[in-house]
Amino acid sequence: MGILNWFYSKGLAGAIAKDLIKKYLKLRNMYPLEEESKLVDRVWNFWLTLNKEHIIQSKDEQYIIRLEIMEDKYENNKEFITNLYQLYKTIIYIEIEILSTDGKTYDNVIKVFLNEVKKANLDYQKEYESELRTRSNFGFKA
Repeated sequence: MGILNWFYSKGLAGAIAKDLIKKYLKLRNMYPLEEESKLVDRVWNFWLTLNKEHIIQSKDEQYIIRLEIMEDKYENNKEFITNLYQLYKTIIYIEIEILSTDGKTYDNVIKVFLNEVKKANLDYQKEYESELRTRSNFGFKA
């Protein structure tokens, strides 16, 4: 697995993945007929409720700006976050400023998520592979 992957899985990236999956699965059990996008919307709003005030009080301008960017994107386009994979990427950006353009670091963080969702019998591998193809087409290294 490599030392960096182990570090990511035990660090913030792993904690975020586990927390989102746990919340998502609880909501899915409570609302089994609800679409994934609605469940993810609830998880996003719950995450905001728990974290927004802390982020604002941190007075870390970059942290606050990242939160505001993602909130605005979501408010202007609800299709921005329609599944757990997209929500994870959004929160990873807010919390630790990792984007798909960050190459191996990003890939390692996403692999942590993919490993965690696999344990929960969820699968977002196709979304990741599609993203890899898109990045490759635009010249970003995987």
